[in-house]
Amino acid sequence: MSMADSRIALKEAFIYRAPMEPDIEGDARFADMAKIRQARAMSPAEKFLAGPRLFQGVCERMKEGLRDENPGSDEDEIHAMLRKRFRLLRKLEERNHSA
Repeated sequence: MSMADSRIALKEAFIYRAPMEPDIEGDARFADMAKIRQARAMSPAEKFLAGPRLFQGVCERMKEGLRDENPGSDEDEIHAMLRKRFRLLRKLEERNHSA
């Protein structure tokens, strides 16, 4: 399995995208392309500094999802669930790399 295939498999394991209306799908594609153009225009130093910010944003979104799924959980429990999810992601990635 290639690196691209393993990334797709990881995304499919954790992301469900409901079918979108054609105009919304076009807007989403346009927004994605704008992000790609923005990233390509960044200097190497800007890209380096963007990494931790992007990771922090992903963690926050994942924690928001965990809070929605587990409304009675406190922050320590949410953090533990996030760490568990990252461990699972790592295992899936390692399995896909060894295949």
